[in-house]
Amino acid sequence: MMFGNLLYTFCENLKIGGSVFCNIQKKHFFEITINEFDFLNKRGLVFDGTKGGLVLGKLHQDGGIHFIQQCSEEKLRYIGEMEGWEYLTAPPTEYNDKQFFHINELTKNTNPDADTSFEIPENCKVIDTRHCEIAFLLVSHKSQFVINRFATRKDINLIIELDK
Repeated sequence: MMFGNLLYTFCENLKIGGSVFCNIQKKHFFEITINEFDFLNKRGLVFDGTKGGLVLGKLHQDGGIHFIQQCSEEKLRYIGEMEGWEYLTAPPTEYNDKQFFHINELTKNTNPDADTSFEIPENCKVIDTRHCEIAFLLVSHKSQFVINRFATRKDINLIIELDK
């Protein structure tokens, strides 16, 4: 499967979601129904990431934070994973998309065990998923950048400014 074992096991235990083959893209996706989404949301496991912000939560090696995106009126699809202390931008403009890419490319993840926490500026949007066993982050249909946690720590004030 394309997603983490922790997510798959979690959903399997709750008897939600399943693998669906997409004939157009010729690959499998994990999808949940809108009722299953509501069930997760009522349990406090779904967070709105459509406007971006600094995401606090588990690192990749601990299970990460899982992106879901609405793919129809009745279904949502798992589309990826990020980790705590990474910054999820709002859908970028032509002005800032190259800048976000450049910031991310300058600082690579060199040590997955390194502590990248920092003092969060007051003007920073925060999405705090730390209390969740599994966190689902609803993302926009428009593309959003994930700024790695090393670049986020180094350039948080610039990222906030660009993301306004």
